[in-house]
Amino acid sequence: MHALDWGDLSDDERRRIAEPVGEAEGANDLGKVATPILSVDGEMRWQEPHSQSGTVHPELERFAEVIGGLTGGRAERARQFFNWCLVERVAVADPAGLESEFDGCVELIRQVQAA
Repeated sequence: MHALDWGDLSDDERRRIAEPVGEAEGANDLGKVATPILSVDGEMRWQEPHSQSGTVHPELERFAEVIGGLTGGRAERARQFFNWCLVERVAVADPAGLESEFDGCVELIRQVQAA
């Protein structure tokens, strides 16, 4: 996996990347995707073995390991996103990798806004 560094892109490449987000349609699409994640309301469900009771969601420990290594806003974003994954029953093969990619997207948006 390679991180995209905004500074390594040409002006034309920056415009092509930033343009769709700046347009009303692109911003609207982004809002449609993000809105359900921003306000999670639901129940986590999972099956327990018959021999056990009071277990925690099997993905919770994996997500907690990732979140535990983060601080500040990054930890809050990851917690919110992973809570949405749990409620919506979204399977995440590599929580650390996905969180890292998500954080890279946030950083790219910050760089675009600062430019």
